[in-house]
Amino acid sequence: MTTYRTDVLVIGGGAAGLAAATAAASSGRETLLIEREDSPGGVLEQCIHPGFGVHRYKEELTGPEFAARLVGELERSRAEVLSKRSVLSIDPKTRVVETTGPEGLRTIKPRAVVFTTGARERPFGALRIPGPRPVGVFTAGLAQKLVNLYNLLPGRRALILGSGDIGLIMARRLHLEGVEVVGVLELKPFPGGLTRNVVQCLDDFGIPLHLSHTVTAVHGTTRLTGVTAAAVDGDGRPIPGTGREFEVDTLILSV
Repeated sequence: MTTYRTDVLVIGGGAAGLAAATAAASSGRETLLIEREDSPGGVLEQCIHPGFGVHRYKEELTGPEFAARLVGELERSRAEVLSKRSVLSIDPKTRVVETTGPEGLRTIKPRAVVFTTGARERPFGALRIPGPRPVGVFTAGLAQKLVNLYNLLPGRRALILGSGDIGLIMARRLHLEGVEVVGVLELKPFPGGLTRNVVQCLDDFGIPLHLSHTVTAVHGTTRLTGVTAAAVDGDGRPIPGTGREFEVDTLILSV
């Protein structure tokens, strides 16, 4: 088993990991970045909409364009990148990091470890929504990946739960791809995303936003056939008698 020694090990090659590795290497530290995908860039690669880089580069870039700029800075800093490699374990006492990849196991002994592994979306099971578990329920990030990277539509008629920015952006994206987006539900009495995204992604396309609403049940056996939604009170509890049915084959979760 090969053992590598380095000053700084950065785990995760998204925007934060690229910036951290570049900063460490530029300060003179021997730096190694590990990324489990084929190449660094992280979720930026599937964010094809503009809006990135305004503060850093003073211009609007798409996600892939922004990632390319960050990767270019990393390459100029001479930090080393190991792609297609995942961390198996980290020993806090010896600071030994065990990794695996196509070339087999590798042991890394860094002086410092920087975690930039990003976040995970909340899955359907964590929402405690009553009903079966049919095909047709997707997190917003997964739906975005299917559409933007694999040219696959999650369905033909969709409802979105949650008005965070990615949910708003996916409402527009699905609409532009021909999916009928019947609405966006938001548990709180105000949108979760930026005002500009509410305007540009919903208002401009006539997609309704239902504030103080949530999903109370899903329907379908093999494929999703519908969703029951209801208004909620100030504590987020469904209000009896306010339920309504949405006939959809797709539910996008942005919560």
